[in-house]
Amino acid sequence: MDAPTRRVDTFVFGAGVDGLGEVSLCGWTYGTFPGQTRTGVLDAVVRTYDALGNEVATHQFAPTGTALHHQCCRIRSGGLASQVYVAGLARGAFAGQSFAGAEGAFAAALSP
Repeated sequence: MDAPTRRVDTFVFGAGVDGLGEVSLCGWTYGTFPGQTRTGVLDAVVRTYDALGNEVATHQFAPTGTALHHQCCRIRSGGLASQVYVAGLARGAFAGQSFAGAEGAFAAALSP
């Protein structure tokens, strides 16, 4: 992964490859990736590359003001488009969602 816009720690916890050779790396960051908005103390980050190593998409997200941990991802080939599936734990509510405890599970499907 390219470095965020300032020197910070970014960690990769999962990777997935589809039938066309696209690769997604999933992890978390304390920083802000180019073109993204930091929303939590610790944000999830998913970056997808094509088979030649070119960046296809970057997604950075988290519940506002809270931490996000232990993401993982897989890509499933689906005709012309692939989906990136991410799961993890969040300490707080995502926009439009409620939060009922110290940590909650989340799952998301992202389109590169």
